[in-house]
Amino acid sequence: MSAALLKYLRRLPEDERQRVYLDRYNEAMNTAERFAVSREDVREACRGIEKESTGARRWPFVWLAGINRAHGAGRISVKGLKVGISLFGFSSTTNGYVWPGQQLIAERSGWSLQNRRGVFEGLRELEEIGAIRRLRFVDLPKEVIETAQKTGQRKPKDPRSAAYFLHPVEEWKMGDQYPQGKHSSVSPGEALNSQSKRSPTSSDSSTYLGDSPSTFLQAETSQYGTDGGGRFHG
Repeated sequence: MSAALLKYLRRLPEDERQRVYLDRYNEAMNTAERFAVSREDVREACRGIEKESTGARRWPFVWLAGINRAHGAGRISVKGLKVGISLFGFSSTTNGYVWPGQQLIAERSGWSLQNRRGVFEGLRELEEIGAIRRLRFVDLPKEVIETAQKTGQRKPKDPRSAAYFLHPVEEWKMGDQYPQGKHSSVSPGEALNSQSKRSPTSSDSSTYLGDSPSTFLQAETSQYGTDGGGRFHG
């Protein structure tokens, strides 16, 4: 397959590539002549690119299914499951990075905003199975940081605050490393802590600097500057 042809087709908007595939107005034939390939080569290249795009759009849901399977196998507790679902809610098909604050994770997990321990332990479990990697916001790829800072938030994101990379499921650790399981480790007072005593959401959230809940420092809660609405992408 011509590399030049693939590069050209990938740069086309999806609707234009669909027209090429359908050969409307002889677009497939014209493209074939331009790159010295057959009409069927052009259509096959379009099919391959569409298959790639579909896979890219599906990856967050594959990741979420992996979190659900890990919980069913006893590799993570309810805390890990709830935090994983929360992180999924901030994901996008663009890349595997998310950067919600700790209070926002607690809120989206159905906990009170003060349940830092539940968030910390859920994150730790996801790290143990290799589902996430924790890093500082300042260490995100440059293009991700630029996207985050262009979203109209009230103030710049604290560079010390925590961010997370969601590893593809095939890169997770093998389940036999945790034979005892984690279901029984969940205490109702911790894992199912409700929001019945909610306090106003702080403009700050978390920075990870160590191995205990006390090492989370205050940083901005949301990359968009509001915890209440909108979609949060990494």
